Amino acid sequence: MLKAAVIGTGYMGKNHCRIYRDIYGIDLISVSDTNFEEAKKTSDKFSCKAYDNSAEMIKKENPDFVSICVPTILHKDIALEVINSGCHALIEKPIADSSENAMKIINSAKEKDVKLMIGHIERFNPVIKKIFQCIESGMIGKIWCINTVRKNPTPDRIRDVGVVIDLAVHDIDIMRYLLKSEPVRISAETGKYATKNEDIMNALLRFENGVLGILDVNWITPLKIREIYINGEKGMLKADYISQNLEFFGNSAYPSNDIDYSQTLMGISQGEIRKIPVDKREPLKVELEAFIDCIKNNKEPPVTGQDGLRALEIAETILKKSAE
Repeated sequence: MLKAAVIGTGYMGKNHCRIYRDIYGIDLISVSDTNFEEAKKTSDKFSCKAYDNSAEMIKKENPDFVSICVPTILHKDIALEVINSGCHALIEKPIADSSENAMKIINSAKEKDVKLMIGHIERFNPVIKKIFQCIESGMIGKIWCINTVRKNPTPDRIRDVGVVIDLAVHDIDIMRYLLKSEPVRISAETGKYATKNEDIMNALLRFENGVLGILDVNWITPLKIREIYINGEKGMLKADYISQNLEFFGNSAYPSNDIDYSQTLMGISQGEIRKIPVDKREPLKVELEAFIDCIKNNKEPPVTGQDGLRALEIAETILKKSAE
């Protein structure tokens, strides 16, 4: 039986608790939050101990692993506290508030030889897993462009960072994952309309393999939207992260295998449209199960500290470019 603990009992922290409680072979032993009243409410709900000091909790309860679900600006200090105690750590994205602090976390985990996983939850969304399989099978051929749309109303829970660090890192990570490539040129614009940090961002990323990435992110839309479009020579994949629905739109102008493609593809025409079945599951549960599997079987986490660092570095570049 592995012992789990959660630091931070806000929205995500409570969800981590709920899932750990329901996973066979996991004992959720404690939670910690500087707001003890909130920690106690959570501990009562999930039948575990409550603390208002995470260092004290770790020392007394000695968990095998910890989920870190605190505000981004606290990630570095709490992560180092957890890692230096010898506990495996899962940090909710982003890995840290700066690439410098992210490196401190990564180096500490390496020195202490503990598992470090970053909670880029969309990697574990079944619709993204299916898209990856579709791309690998050659369904859409050579990829030309990826367009992601991530919009929602202004969140109550985020006060320390803007949309680039909080939201855009999701799609930055997904683009890297699907394309197996890194951006070599970035341009971006941001704006501040309803919050103290940037709450809208549009960016263009040119990847090493020639693919164009388009990021459309904001906190000023009174509707939650999570979509991704992947255009290739054989057609387009369209997915909704929330419903986990996936559709394929074929390009009828794409030539058959026995025709010289370079001489016959003169444009794009709408072809077949079909839904692609997806085995729908809760992404966070898939993520936490993957983290536990890494610990039990001594595997490398599917989203490493380096993955988290790279997404953050690209986000930092977007902020820099938008200020030029």
